[in-house]
Amino acid sequence: MSEFWIGSAVLLCVACGFVLFPLLRTKAQKGRSEVEELEERRRQNVVIFKQRKAELDAELANGTLNKTEYQRLFEDLEASLLEDARSLEENRGQLTSTDSRTSLLAGFVCVFLVAGASYGLYFKLGSYEKVLQSQAMRFDAEELEQARQAAVQGDMEGLLTQLHEKLKAAPDNLEGWMLLARTAMNVEKYDLAIEGLNQVIKGMKRSGEGTAPVYGLLAQAHYFAAGSVMTPNARQALDSAMKQDPQDTNALGLLAIDAYTSENYTQAINYWQTLLQIEPEHPAKTSIQSGITRAQQLAGIEADVSAWPSDNPHKVQGEEGQQAEVVVKVSVAPELSDKLNKNDLVFIFARSPDGPPMPLAASKHRISELPVSVTLNDDKAMSPMVKLSQVERADIVARVSKSGEPLPQPGDLQGRIDNVDVFDGKIIDLVIDTQL
Repeated sequence: MSEFWIGSAVLLCVACGFVLFPLLRTKAQKGRSEVEELEERRRQNVVIFKQRKAELDAELANGTLNKTEYQRLFEDLEASLLEDARSLEENRGQLTSTDSRTSLLAGFVCVFLVAGASYGLYFKLGSYEKVLQSQAMRFDAEELEQARQAAVQGDMEGLLTQLHEKLKAAPDNLEGWMLLARTAMNVEKYDLAIEGLNQVIKGMKRSGEGTAPVYGLLAQAHYFAAGSVMTPNARQALDSAMKQDPQDTNALGLLAIDAYTSENYTQAINYWQTLLQIEPEHPAKTSIQSGITRAQQLAGIEADVSAWPSDNPHKVQGEEGQQAEVVVKVSVAPELSDKLNKNDLVFIFARSPDGPPMPLAASKHRISELPVSVTLNDDKAMSPMVKLSQVERADIVARVSKSGEPLPQPGDLQGRIDNVDVFDGKIIDLVIDTQL
């Protein structure tokens, strides 16, 4: 914060200079003018004295005055001159002293008013708190190097931790909290995403902004954090979103997914169709259309695929006749065998490199089954909106969960192969060789 105080002090000095310079200059000019007037009066008194003395000398020479009268009048004239001179000198000293004190007092008053008014108005109407937060959000050289190393190593968790620590000192930085939340969602750090979204909601409420879309995202974070289960927290966030905006697309999308997984296919269809009516060019339009068609099939409703555009949800990517399918042979590195229990769960899944955190296809096993060969395809999709056939490439992950939960935890074991062509048809070998 020293930069703020130094900068504001310099600006304040400049501002005071603009006020004091004309004031003191005017006072000085006025003082000089009055002193010059006193000097002129003194000179005039001397001239008058000389003229009167000359007249007395003439009258003495002409015999109009005798010496006694001349001496008395001259002494009176001389006394008058001395009295005038003494009076003018006193006035001059008093004038100089008064002007100096007045100028000094005026200067102090101006400085006090300018400084007091400037800082007072700034702290009341300015952005001091934002300055503090901006300072807190700065990364020093060491932190920047740590961030660079984390980025090189692909350590998103390390980058999120750094950002999170900075944001703790900047609770009103809504853009930063939203960035943290979305990034945390993508890497399945749902607790961090929930914290970030709650901070955004608090800030938006203070400024009177609508929070429906953020509540929709918060509901998704709670939902995925619980393993795709509609918990009370997720339901509460959904209700808050729908109460503000019954057409919030984040909330409608989650309601559709939850209805589908609960086998309420008709309800899921209604939610998805409403979503597309609200936002015809939704970024996940193809996935939503695919979900509607799949739900119609499961509900025994004839699917009218002709209503969809040319990007028909039944048309997979890749060449004709190819299916999205990845065969994975999963094993564990020998050096990690002593860290395993035969009852530990193993989650094997495919995930879009740039898409949502929900797996495109997933399969669950136990350590006792390894090595195992698993086929990941659309039949193993967790949602009709998120399927393997919707991407060309995917990251394949096998994770040994010590907690029994699909979300990664410290101590879990993992292996992964990124950027796998899902239409290639090759069998890949995936070795679990890393401890989280």
